[in-house]
Amino acid sequence: MPKSRFRPYKELSFQQLRGFLAVRRLESYARAAEELGLATPTVWEQLHALERHYGLPLFERRGNRMVATAEGDKLFEMVRPLVTGLDSVKEVLHEQRGALPECITVLSGPRILLEDMIQPMARFQRDHPSIRLRVLHTGGEDLDPLVERGEVDLALTLEPGPRVPPSSAVEHEPAYEMDYLLVTPPRHPLARRRKLRLQEIAGYPLIVGRPEAYARHRVEEVFYRVGLSKSLTIAVETSSDAFSLGCVQAGMGVAIIAGSPRGLLCRGLWVRSLCEWFGTARFTFVWKRGALLRPSVRQLADIIREHIAHA
Repeated sequence: MPKSRFRPYKELSFQQLRGFLAVRRLESYARAAEELGLATPTVWEQLHALERHYGLPLFERRGNRMVATAEGDKLFEMVRPLVTGLDSVKEVLHEQRGALPECITVLSGPRILLEDMIQPMARFQRDHPSIRLRVLHTGGEDLDPLVERGEVDLALTLEPGPRVPPSSAVEHEPAYEMDYLLVTPPRHPLARRRKLRLQEIAGYPLIVGRPEAYARHRVEEVFYRVGLSKSLTIAVETSSDAFSLGCVQAGMGVAIIAGSPRGLLCRGLWVRSLCEWFGTARFTFVWKRGALLRPSVRQLADIIREHIAHA
């Protein structure tokens, strides 16, 4: 009988790949073993078996760190979405049979949570009273890592700008678009203008996002294009549009944000669209790359998108 050209399936296991991903991320056999609930020698043997399988060195020791080789980094990028997808299969299959999750964790910025998500979440909870919604807020800097670690089921954020390198661990799905807005106190001189000019806006202290935020990049780009970038006075930099609007209420300046002019946090303030200069801001759902979305999470995302479309 001719010898099979296929190798025994035990030469490559799902557990080996999972161990490889953990060591690559944590740069330590011991920390990977602790995370996976295994003994350190077990993880060590899994990684060496994987190196024998591929015939390539995947890690090299640098002091106390296990650092991936170039081949290890390439394997990491190829394998991670596959393992993520397989990890999510069980939950999806069980939910399709009617076993709803106990909890869905939602992550976004305070303004988005209060103005864009709270009504859709209320509607979702009426449809699924047995599912507990766990809500976290962020300024954006820790969003990708939380999604990558699987601590978040649904994240919603302003589309990352060109200054933010894309993460290979997460993917962004278009959610909806909103105008950039100028927000001032109701009796501010700009509120009395029938026709607004950028030169007039540049004459007042601005409340804007952090330098790495895309909304801030858009502000700088627009004013630079018309030769006004050196005229800007930045009064406050913040990672929260909700805090920006609080600063407007306190009389600290005028804010440029992306959001709804009818939003809860804009009540009592004067709001005007800046779309003629700034265009629209795109918001995205953030998923763990390769993961299969559970039907309940997809339903919540669809309700949010529908709510914004009819707001």
